[in-house]
Amino acid sequence: MKKNSLQKRGADQDEMMSSQWKKAVGVGVGYYVAGPVGALLGFLIGKHIKQPEKHREDASLGPHYEALGVPSTATPEEIKKSYRRLVKQYHPDLQGPLDEKGAERLKRKVVSLNEAYRAVRAARGF
Repeated sequence: MKKNSLQKRGADQDEMMSSQWKKAVGVGVGYYVAGPVGALLGFLIGKHIKQPEKHREDASLGPHYEALGVPSTATPEEIKKSYRRLVKQYHPDLQGPLDEKGAERLKRKVVSLNEAYRAVRAARGF
């Protein structure tokens, strides 16, 4: 438990250092280009530069990635392609004549694929 809090504190400090670094670079470049007024503008610009968001995975998404047959590092295009392929593969209407038990099994599979895809899309924001 204590180790996790230390790791979290370390990540927060890294973000703070990164933010301070951007401000300092902005001030330095601004001062070099336009003197004191440029330094102020560089500081303000450096303050608002956003870092690309790191993809943080929720541990509960593991089974969803497994259901979709993709790794957690897959791109949105790969996830969508795999989802569509699996839905076509398991959709009961595309299987031809099935007994009631087989159709129900395939319906459950498609429902689980839909839930997995919906959860991954919501978590990844696409």
